[in-house]
Amino acid sequence: MRTILLLLFLYSSTANASVLDQALSLVLSESKVIGSHKTMVASGKRSWSSKLRLRSGYAMKTTTETASGLDAGAMFTFEIPLFSNEGDRNRAKDIKALSSAEDSLRSAFLKAVKDLVKTKAQLCTGAEMHSLKVDKLRYFEQLQKGGGYDADKLWTHAMQVKEAEHGLFEMDLQYQMEVVRITRKFGLSQHQRLRTMLEQYTANTVDCEVDTEQV
Repeated sequence: MRTILLLLFLYSSTANASVLDQALSLVLSESKVIGSHKTMVASGKRSWSSKLRLRSGYAMKTTTETASGLDAGAMFTFEIPLFSNEGDRNRAKDIKALSSAEDSLRSAFLKAVKDLVKTKAQLCTGAEMHSLKVDKLRYFEQLQKGGGYDADKLWTHAMQVKEAEHGLFEMDLQYQMEVVRITRKFGLSQHQRLRTMLEQYTANTVDCEVDTEQV
């Protein structure tokens, strides 16, 4: 009987954590949403604003021709502050939005990986149950050959093995489809690299081998 070690922890070992970290780094670098936020942060610059004012009024006339009187006059003033913190506030908002987007993507990816590990564990459990039923069937086949077991009961065990085989194929298909879905969704153009990483991670996390072609 094979022993299946179900290690349902995302960080089960240092080596495995490194694989997951690499996968997460790939996902963040491939995300178009994250890339857009990073572009906004990088393009943010400190801004300043200027004001042009027109001042008008009257001034006293003091010329050699006229000793006194009033004269209309106007002048423009151009005010340039040292800087405006509006650009800094906008950049802070962009950085916060980037951090939030990264956190959301990180959480979604880790949840998907956790669900994938659970599916692999269920697949391994199914493989173990199938192996037990096969062993049981072979045992009763030997009894039946010696005349010590009812053929009808033997048929029941044979049907149980077939049902276990069908369930195993279904679970394996579900696992493979889940791998494709996750890698296509999060890996984009690097989905093949991400698939290699996830298969390595799940293999290290759930210690079992399932070969449905030999079933």
